Amino acid sequence: MKGRIFFPSRQYEEECLVCDLSPDGAGLKTSCSGAVGAQVILYVDGLGRFEGSIARHDRLRVGIKFKCSDVKRARIAELIASYVELGAVTSTSLRERARQNGGLALHYFSLASGETMRCEIVDIALSGASLRTQERPPVGETISFGKTAALVVRHTDCGIAVTFMGSGVRENLQAQSA
Repeated sequence: MKGRIFFPSRQYEEECLVCDLSPDGAGLKTSCSGAVGAQVILYVDGLGRFEGSIARHDRLRVGIKFKCSDVKRARIAELIASYVELGAVTSTSLRERARQNGGLALHYFSLASGETMRCEIVDIALSGASLRTQERPPVGETISFGKTAALVVRHTDCGIAVTFMGSGVRENLQAQSA
């Protein structure tokens, strides 16, 4: 996803690509010159503004740790879940949605057969999610999570872990089968 990283202390901003986003932070592809510990504001197209600091930095990649309360962290998780389910959403449509008061977010996924299964989101990022569910589709099965296709990559103690198909999984599967 496209984004911009802003350094308030220098009043400087540059473009970046958001490779990973979770409620705790983000992984960016950028050639910015910010030092570890530098305070930044990350703007992610379609998702909004996130404050934090640079946690790691190498030549082309930067890791940002968000500075936020538990309530804000839960809101970020909800925002990411909405993005995965609905695609790019505006902040207005997000404000109209009911907020979750802690706990796990209740959702549904569909099997290839069309059968809908109930699940709770344990952990979610743009690349995948951990779902609490009684159902355990086989590893390698494709399921639908909202409007997003996902691949079951493993079973967990409480359910399944999936990787969203838009995160390069298709290309990896095609390369393995060739």
